[in-house]
Amino acid sequence: MEMLRIARRVLGGLDVQLFEEGMDLLQRQKHYTEALRNFETVSEIDPDRPGAFYYMASTYALNGDKKKSLQALQTAIQKGFTDLSAVTTNNAFDSLRNEPLYLELIQSLK
Repeated sequence: MEMLRIARRVLGGLDVQLFEEGMDLLQRQKHYTEALRNFETVSEIDPDRPGAFYYMASTYALNGDKKKSLQALQTAIQKGFTDLSAVTTNNAFDSLRNEPLYLELIQSLK
């Protein structure tokens, strides 16, 4: 039982570290492939964390992968992401604004 608690703490710390590094890689350094790896790992460690999927969606969009971006955004919303303003003001999603699934997802957040 003690080992399980320790493992959860280690994974929790790793989760936070990877997320913060992913944010730095995405926003400051513009290293999208590396940022994506971090967010994907965070989503594996904590599959119910909608923020990881939201930032995966942003990163995919910046990499030009509309399909994966929309899938990740849809997953984020399904997992509880509710910040309509964050989605509608995020310039990373500019290429998605006229996509039917994007419009559907926006409606679901209203």
